Amino acid sequence: MTRLKLPLGVLGAAAIALPAAAQAPEAAPPPAPVAVAALAAPDFFSAAGRDTGLGADLWKGASPQTLKTVLPLVAAKPLSPAAQALARRVLATGANGPGEAGRDPALAGQRINALIAQGGVKEAAEILSKTSGLDQSPDLSRAAAELALLSGDADRACQVGEGLATGRDDVYWVRLRAYCQVKRGEVGAAQLTFDLAQGEAKDAVYGRLMGVRLSGAGNPGAASLRNGLDVALSRDLGLDLSAAVPSPAVAAALTPKDNPEAVWPMESGPGPVRAALAALASGDLATARTMRASLTEADTAAAGALDL
Repeated sequence: MTRLKLPLGVLGAAAIALPAAAQAPEAAPPPAPVAVAALAAPDFFSAAGRDTGLGADLWKGASPQTLKTVLPLVAAKPLSPAAQALARRVLATGANGPGEAGRDPALAGQRINALIAQGGVKEAAEILSKTSGLDQSPDLSRAAAELALLSGDADRACQVGEGLATGRDDVYWVRLRAYCQVKRGEVGAAQLTFDLAQGEAKDAVYGRLMGVRLSGAGNPGAASLRNGLDVALSRDLGLDLSAAVPSPAVAAALTPKDNPEAVWPMESGPGPVRAALAALASGDLATARTMRASLTEADTAAAGALDL
């Protein structure tokens, strides 16, 4: 019988290959397609300025339209000390806004403006530090720039303006750009930008302050405290800020207070309703509840919204 002789290397390779082939796993199935879901837009009201003790359901059931109406009023009108403290506490609370309102960057900017106007400068800064997408929202960016200017951080305001990706042609940003250019010593560019801003919307106060800032000479007149840019220019020119009448937002920002508590003074007097209200105002909730339980139907009607 003739025996077939194979080279030793071939036999070794076969000995290795045959078991491997016998044990080779089946081909792995193709990977399942990856599901891609769009991320929900951020809720701008969810960022907190501080721990206020109020819950995350603060705005649940609230009317978005009411919020849109009230926020500009809170930013423009001075409030009593008690109402101011309450407004700061509510506005600094991190809680999803009502409905789609929480995803409205313009409304989020109004929240910041209202918070600044009530003296909540620190809270507003904390909220903005947690807020992404400033460069995509002129409203939020303007609130951030104003806060920086009022706080004396002009470099930060210029950084916000330069990073803005949309709405850069609004006259506010053109005026800020001229100011930032002259701050950097770019006087020629600043003059052109200033002329552009005045040509778009002439402002006599900005004109006299910025005009002297550009030329380095002349009489700028009295200080102006209408907004952060006026404050920055007045400071640069060494004007007497105490002689000017500030807007509510500027007044609150220049004299911030640390988290005031809402206190409604109420003197006790005849009648159970007034006594219950006085106990509530003093913080004696237990006594107020006890007295509330003893009120007659007539007393309850007189108390109106007294709800303990």
